[in-house]
Amino acid sequence: MDSPHLFALYKVDKFVADSLSAVDNLDIDTLKSLWDLWKSKVFNSLSGENSRLTIVYETDMYRLYLVKCMENKRMDKCNQFFLKCAAQTQNNPAWTEWFAFPYHPKPEACQAFRKYYSHEWREIFVISLHNFVRVAVQSSPRSHLVQMVELLSEEGESMNSLDRSLGANFAMMNPFEDELMDDFAVIAQ
Repeated sequence: MDSPHLFALYKVDKFVADSLSAVDNLDIDTLKSLWDLWKSKVFNSLSGENSRLTIVYETDMYRLYLVKCMENKRMDKCNQFFLKCAAQTQNNPAWTEWFAFPYHPKPEACQAFRKYYSHEWREIFVISLHNFVRVAVQSSPRSHLVQMVELLSEEGESMNSLDRSLGANFAMMNPFEDELMDDFAVIAQ
């Protein structure tokens, strides 16, 4: 694998790990800034179904955050989430039931929230998110600078191969190169 590809994969691993770490640490500021950055740099170039999936994964990550808050009995963190993510959650039908989430006596028993408490769902979500982000990075358009570097690199490789082939052709055209020796070369042997 080439190094830009490895670097992109490293970024995917780091993004997923940092997002999950922010959820585990109940750090909504870090989680929100990570997703905002990746939306502006990678996810905004996606179209169609992948654009819709970006919203689904982001929503599920935030819901996982809320579940983690409730598991740690941190109502203040739930309230902080709804304050900081008001632009995303208010007037959004996907979030209507979730405004009652912090006040539900047993949210893990409620149909709307149950899957987010499942260990299996979390494992599948992490794997699926990782795969989605990897595909998003690989399909996102490269910047003009990256395209120019790749072009120059390819031209450099083609020039090296051209130089080698010309050198081989020159050696075949000059059969006397090995046979010509002066007196000093004979003495040196």
